[in-house]
Amino acid sequence: RIRFRRGCSRFPAPPLPPAGAATSVARPSPHGRKFAAEVHPTTSRRSSATVESHRPEIETQTPTQLGKKDIKNRHQTFTLEIDAATCIRCGKCAKVCPSQVIVQQEPGGPVSVPRPADCIRCGHCVAVCPTASVRHGLFPPETVHSADRTLLPSPEALMLLCRTRRSNRAFSRKPVPHEKLLQILEAAHRAPTASNRQQVAFTLVTDPEKLRFVSRFTLDTFTAVARKLENPLLRPLLRRIAPDAYRYLPSFHRMQREYERGNDMILRGATALILIHTPRDNAFGTIDSNLAYQNGSLMAEALGVSQFWTGFVYMALRHGKAERFRRELGIDGIVHAGMALGMP
Repeated sequence: RIRFRRGCSRFPAPPLPPAGAATSVARPSPHGRKFAAEVHPTTSRRSSATVESHRPEIETQTPTQLGKKDIKNRHQTFTLEIDAATCIRCGKCAKVCPSQVIVQQEPGGPVSVPRPADCIRCGHCVAVCPTASVRHGLFPPETVHSADRTLLPSPEALMLLCRTRRSNRAFSRKPVPHEKLLQILEAAHRAPTASNRQQVAFTLVTDPEKLRFVSRFTLDTFTAVARKLENPLLRPLLRRIAPDAYRYLPSFHRMQREYERGNDMILRGATALILIHTPRDNAFGTIDSNLAYQNGSLMAEALGVSQFWTGFVYMALRHGKAERFRRELGIDGIVHAGMALGMP
């Protein structure tokens, strides 16, 4: 089911594969990940198994309320123990644990869990255990599936994808098929995050009015910035503290003139826009968001969807009335990246 709110799409969680099916490795998180302010399971890639987790879909809460629930769920209780009867003491779980929650004092020795409260819920230990001896309350056995690595692309195929990926701004008026947008979002939300906090959220905008608002907001911000840069009283100071800003001054005027002629140089006629954002208190929000962007960008290239990073929109949000922008699009948090999309 897909629900729409103020021109921004919300998406349900992807279905679980059948038990034993080959699939990409998933990393669940108790706090989940949000698509346009809805909570969803999170994912990641591991070598030997997949682990997936679902949380109930929240339908009636506002983005702000969802954010508060998200913080609360970081501290949910769970069990984590090693089944000594089946453990072969290989030590793999201790080696992959990023927080040293699982410990093996010496090779072949017993495995213990001295600090379960430090677990970041990444699921690495469950994915790597060859005998399913790691009992994690967030990763029950029915959510663990084998991964067929023969289905992975070859290094040559992956390198070709990286080399052929382009920031293509030549869009047709044909809308991007919704199935492809979902695949791009799915790829983006599988990106890693710092400390597995999984606070990256995605807002998809396809409403033409909302897209025009994004372009107009960006141009209005640039017009205000241009007035300051050209102010004879401020110019001597600004040239010293922000010399790079004057490099864009001719572009600001050119983009405004082109827009008045019906040529949008901000979104370039994109029929969809993905805005990637995190809560305000996330110190790694910019990094996490752009890791997600690159995943989505490569998927878009593979699907034949043209896209580019919306640098001018990002610049406007840094210098303009970002709160008005977030309120108009129903975003709770800080926007760190944007992807304009269209069919070539």
